[in-house]
Amino acid sequence: MDSLAPDIVQSYIKHLRFKPKYENHPFKIGDEKKGQLKNSTIRIYTRAVKVFFNYIRDDLDCEVTFKRPRLPTNDSRIQLPLYSHEVQALDQVFLNSTEMGLRNLCIIHLMLDGGLRSEEVIGLKVKDICFDKDYILIEDSKNHKSRIVPLAWNLRIYLRSYLDYRDFKPMDALILKTNGSEAINYNVLKQLFFRIRKWTGVERLHPHLLRHTFAVSYLVGGGNLEFLRDMLGHSDYTTTRDYVKMANQYRMMDADVYKLDAIFFRQIK
Repeated sequence: MDSLAPDIVQSYIKHLRFKPKYENHPFKIGDEKKGQLKNSTIRIYTRAVKVFFNYIRDDLDCEVTFKRPRLPTNDSRIQLPLYSHEVQALDQVFLNSTEMGLRNLCIIHLMLDGGLRSEEVIGLKVKDICFDKDYILIEDSKNHKSRIVPLAWNLRIYLRSYLDYRDFKPMDALILKTNGSEAINYNVLKQLFFRIRKWTGVERLHPHLLRHTFAVSYLVGGGNLEFLRDMLGHSDYTTTRDYVKMANQYRMMDADVYKLDAIFFRQIK
């Protein structure tokens, strides 16, 4: 660590400014995304580096010295959550009477009604769905954290119906490709969301928007920040707080943002 230059973080920021947007990203489709990374993305990457250096210094007891970096101006745009009628349009794309229709509904609602990340949906095992205790277990996720989230009633129905189509073992992948023998991957999700955008006209739709909608809807419904941070698997409140202002605005306007299942608010009453 002694060989690291004090301005290494600033040099990293400079490198990111010239990094092509969506380079090697699993959800990039052709050349539809061009340009450089946004300032808000660079700020997220830089925060991750600072967390890593703090871990080295505090947990591994290594001396790390670097200059406080100058972060670029935050240029993040407001990301609108999904409204109830938009979610209804997503659901109507797929038949809940077919295996593939149910599979796709499970994917959508694991993100929308559970706040799961794409990689978490891909990595789920059958055993992670605890039907008898009404929760989903997400193990060894981002930053090697594990957590549980309540199992919404409509998601429970989709998952039960989907699993009825096959024999399974607890350690089997939960969501499978069309061949029925392999777990889905990022390419499956990329193609799925491309088709949904085309069929519904919801152009801003992408996997993280479902997780974003989950967070905003939870706060609009009266949820608290601590529970939300735990359910999203955030390591601190920095990212979680971003949802508060938007949730307050939608609550004030009484906007028809997608509503979460009542199970998420039992502990609040």
